Amino acid sequence: MEAPQRRHDTKPTRARHRNEYQRHAQKRYRKVRSGERQQLRQLVVELEAAKATAVAAASGRKNRPPWSTGMLSWADIALALQDAAQVSRSDAWELQVQVVNQARLGRAMWTYATNLLAARHVSLPRSPPARREGLDWITTQLYHNADAVVAGLGFPATGELFFDIQVAEERDGGHTVTIRHQREVDESWGSVTARYHSFFIASNGFGYDAVETLHDDNDDENDSSVVRSDKVYYFLNLDYCVEWTCV
Repeated sequence: MEAPQRRHDTKPTRARHRNEYQRHAQKRYRKVRSGERQQLRQLVVELEAAKATAVAAASGRKNRPPWSTGMLSWADIALALQDAAQVSRSDAWELQVQVVNQARLGRAMWTYATNLLAARHVSLPRSPPARREGLDWITTQLYHNADAVVAGLGFPATGELFFDIQVAEERDGGHTVTIRHQREVDESWGSVTARYHSFFIASNGFGYDAVETLHDDNDDENDSSVVRSDKVYYFLNLDYCVEWTCV
């Protein structure tokens, strides 16, 4: 008799717990909804205040000139756009000029390089940009082929003093003068090359004065450098000589 009584008592308990859970859930839901409504009311107040401020500012600007509000007129905007368009057209024209110049330089260097038989027996192109590129090209070739070039020029294997001048007559009546000079100087390699480059390229001298301030009487062989120069000058006519002097 007691067992059926216990089963009968559990049913009201479960119903009571379920009802309490539903009441707590509804209470939490109402609390969340109340907070959302409060946030919306506050947002409405802020938007109304912003609207009133904007309306007041707009009504105050109606009778003011455009420049008093810090805004540009349509005429000023059009002028600014016109200036930007002119700058763009000017930049485009300059770029087109650069493209044409680079194409012309490329054709000149292609012709120069394809017709170049030996770096010692040619002159540089007439155009200044092509002359710079040609000089750089010859210098690069000599740098990467230094051993073969020095061997072909017949310099002594040691660092002994060596000086030689050769004059050869060309078929067209001109003469080719080849000067070879080798000596040891008490200067670093960078200093020597800088002086020779300045003397030959900038002033087109024969190079004798380039190392006049460098001394040969240093006993420390580890600090000495071997300076080798081989410059070919063409004297065919006055114009050709002047052209070569401009190198």
